[in-house]
Amino acid sequence: MKIFDKLTDYTFVRRCIFALLIFYYPLIIISIILASFLGPNGYSIQTNYISDLGSRTHTPTPIIHNLSCIIGGILLIPFSCYIVKILISTIKNQEESRKITQLRYWLGIPALLFSIMGNLTYVGVGIINIDLNMNPIHYMLAGLAFTGFIVGGILIGLLILLFDCKISKLLGLYALLVPIILFVIFLNTGMPLIEWLLLFSIIAWQSILAINILFKPELIPDLHKK
Repeated sequence: MKIFDKLTDYTFVRRCIFALLIFYYPLIIISIILASFLGPNGYSIQTNYISDLGSRTHTPTPIIHNLSCIIGGILLIPFSCYIVKILISTIKNQEESRKITQLRYWLGIPALLFSIMGNLTYVGVGIINIDLNMNPIHYMLAGLAFTGFIVGGILIGLLILLFDCKISKLLGLYALLVPIILFVIFLNTGMPLIEWLLLFSIIAWQSILAINILFKPELIPDLHKK
């Protein structure tokens, strides 16, 4: 529990979120731009999969994409822990029956586990990249990363919708529905653009939650106070 408490320390989580905004998002954008303009085969999100950014076949700087996965996955761990801690904590002055309290944990604990799985396997995607010629492992990690983010998002969305946690219900509905819809479409079409839209849809709801934590900590009363 001491490790979990340190991971969810409010000041530490805020620093991780700032680091995400400063490093992770720019690295993704830069890697796409460099591959598009300098790549030997003319990279495009319409015709190339995300994993192609980790290969010299498609970009002169695969290290940028690989680092974005590693950095993003690591920095998202405290964020995921903190969000779930918020959602399963009893809201001040809110009376709950035992069954409702249990429901928080039945949804919250799997949400945490799937989110952490997504974060760790996302790190693995950057480490076991396409250039290492270990494609089965790479694609397995990519599949687990998407699964972790999507299932974690569904459970987090349910928690937001079911409980008064001071987070927009629309955001909960978005996290619950949009990524899984895009995932199903991707499984049926295999289109690279849909894979990119899936990634962007996950980044979108996580970013909105992160911004709320950064600039509206009052929405989470007393959680970060010692």
